[in-house]
Amino acid sequence: MKAGRRCFFLLILCAFSHSAQCSETLAQAITRIYGSPQDRMNYDIWLRGEMLENHRTASVTSKPLFDTLANALCFCHNPNDISVEIRQAKSFTGDKFAEAEITLKEKNHSHWLTLQLHKPHDRWLIADVDNIDDPLPSLGRQLHDDTQLKLSIAPQLATNNQKIADVTIAELLAHPDEYHSRKVRVRGLVLTGFERHAIYGDPQQDGLWLENFLVPYTVSRNHTEESMVVEGTFDMRVSGHLSQYPGGITNITRYEKVQPTRASTVTDISFTDLLQHPDNYHQKKIRLRGYVILGFEHAAIYANKDAMQRENGFWLGNFVTNIPLDLQKDGGYEVLIEGSFNKDEHGHMGLSAGEITDISHYEAIALPENVIQIKNQGAKE
Repeated sequence: MKAGRRCFFLLILCAFSHSAQCSETLAQAITRIYGSPQDRMNYDIWLRGEMLENHRTASVTSKPLFDTLANALCFCHNPNDISVEIRQAKSFTGDKFAEAEITLKEKNHSHWLTLQLHKPHDRWLIADVDNIDDPLPSLGRQLHDDTQLKLSIAPQLATNNQKIADVTIAELLAHPDEYHSRKVRVRGLVLTGFERHAIYGDPQQDGLWLENFLVPYTVSRNHTEESMVVEGTFDMRVSGHLSQYPGGITNITRYEKVQPTRASTVTDISFTDLLQHPDNYHQKKIRLRGYVILGFEHAAIYANKDAMQRENGFWLGNFVTNIPLDLQKDGGYEVLIEGSFNKDEHGHMGLSAGEITDISHYEAIALPENVIQIKNQGAKE
């Protein structure tokens, strides 16, 4: 017991030490950021969004305010030829926000900058930059004002005039910069409830917050799940309630209930086709007719009772859990079966040509005597 407690204590100590090493100081963060100013992940999502919108509204006659994030970060043309001196830095609000004063030195001159930093997760990001030597507003405000000026000159660049991109939620989450401020159409499961209103491609994965919702607030408080198609503007800066979401959809113009699509389509397939082309059906839902043999260390399906060589059959993976008890007796009979096919699993001793798992339908077609036919996981006839 003592040895176990000592081992547990050492594990806790190691975890604490690792956490301490991962927690960077403000000075280390500023050095990291100015050491790789081109890395977009060094910038808070709000500032990245302002830069992307400024570039989106630029044209041949109206250039973006800054060519790159690095140019904007140092207010210079050559971000590779600078050095940074940190004058002072302090954090506040639960170590989530910070302010730092730095001197940015170039070859011929230097200027004093005030940095606003944000730590949404485990490391500091640049949220805004202000040049103390310049009467102009901060970087974020300059970008925003310049974007609005471009839109007033060329209103056709406004989001409302864009074509709608039909895109999956997974694609938006994987490439937020590419779709930021664009009009999108997404389909998914909308979950609404108290302090919750989001759309998901998969409820087990991240979703997108739905902003500027048109349905009355009392309706959105009721816990509901609906398959919906939503059209609006994707904004990677929207984080929803308690900043839980990695993006959101605003200015919603379409919010329509649709029939849910089946998670996976079942493919009817012949035994010969499955044997000859297993790659075509790997990890797909299939429906297959065949002859099942059950016995000691044997649970497999074959084309017929005259073709029962192990290499020409498919192992039944989750046999015990999803096949009714009355159909688990030793022997052989014809069945119609639905499940997921896996070409890389080969059953007992690796002798079968593949494996069928997640069995959702197991129907005996020609039964041996004294066996009651049961369909769809246990419904007696």
